[in-house]
Amino acid sequence: MQAVLAQQTIDTKHASTRRAVRRIRRTAMTHATRLAMALCTLALAPAALAGNDKCKDIHADMTEIRVTTGCDAGEPSCFLGEVDGNHGFRGTTHFRANSGGTPASGSPEWSPYAGSFRYELRDGTLTMVEAGLTGKGQVLAHHEVVSGTGRYENATGNLFVFGTTGPVVTTQITGTICTQ
Repeated sequence: MQAVLAQQTIDTKHASTRRAVRRIRRTAMTHATRLAMALCTLALAPAALAGNDKCKDIHADMTEIRVTTGCDAGEPSCFLGEVDGNHGFRGTTHFRANSGGTPASGSPEWSPYAGSFRYELRDGTLTMVEAGLTGKGQVLAHHEVVSGTGRYENATGNLFVFGTTGPVVTTQITGTICTQ
């Protein structure tokens, strides 16, 4: 009996080799199952929240630039931008990182960060906490609602942001915002 593993043919006549092959397959299946479950959870979370009539699935495009003027008082620099999305999710944005982390040794080109993010929209303001990773010209982030004004007072929700970095940060936003 033979098994193909990582493009190599392995002789499985010996019991210890067969056990090793089964263990590798089981581990690979466990990792694949966990990844699939995590992706399904992320994909279904907005749909589960959207059952509420006051929850809206948000899809938007955003552009930002790093500036040293126009930031909030006391900020030496920040990111200012514009967002254009559905359900009235259009306006300006402000982000200022308040912490950055050390890249993981297995992925030194990706750096974690966190900070306060603000959407200033026609019907109110949403203040979010942003946690993300940046590296290799890419950015991935999560926004969680912290507070809001106007239409967004007592709002809840999560947005996922992903895109490219450079002189202009260009991202897409997807997620769900629920209003009271």
